[in-house]
Amino acid sequence: MNPLETIVATLIATVVSGTVSVLITHHKQRQLEAHRAALQLELERSKLQMQNDLQIKFFEYQTRFSSLHQQQAEVIKELYGLLGEANEYITQLVSPTFNPADTAHIETTTAKYNKLAEFFFKNRIYLEEETCNRIDDLLRKLRVAMMKASVGQRPEPEGHGVEWWGEAWESVRSEVPPILKELETQFRAFLSPNLKTDARHLVGPKQEERVS
Repeated sequence: MNPLETIVATLIATVVSGTVSVLITHHKQRQLEAHRAALQLELERSKLQMQNDLQIKFFEYQTRFSSLHQQQAEVIKELYGLLGEANEYITQLVSPTFNPADTAHIETTTAKYNKLAEFFFKNRIYLEEETCNRIDDLLRKLRVAMMKASVGQRPEPEGHGVEWWGEAWESVRSEVPPILKELETQFRAFLSPNLKTDARHLVGPKQEERVS
């Protein structure tokens, strides 16, 4: 091969090599762009799926919370009524003006207290621990007051029964009302929950805003 042919061959090889290199580079760029587009699409799909999952999760939470809150409201409603009835009957029972011969009232009062205590023990799981402790305290005071009044209304010679009757009246008159008022405040708080605030504990504040 003469020098001219060598030069021409070299030029042709260089051009072909450069062209192939450019084509390969363009091909790689197209592949990279396609890969980026696929990743972006997958990212968008993942975001949509996550938002959808959070919406489903939040809806399930709302449903469970609503059902639990409804059950709690029913328990509180019934318990509040039983507390009021039992307290009213016990207040009359331990009153200094009560007639111990009124056995019907005594029996009804005992039945109302037992109904209250039974309902509370069966449903205390729906109430906060602090509320349960206060109701335990209230039931104890009412039970002791009933016992003292029962003894006081049948005084023994040279006994202290009348004093016990007075202690029962004083307890129901001064110690019980503050507890009832405290329970009423707690019951009102239970019936006015902040669902949106509770939701943040489940999905987080930022995610909760997305699914709202």
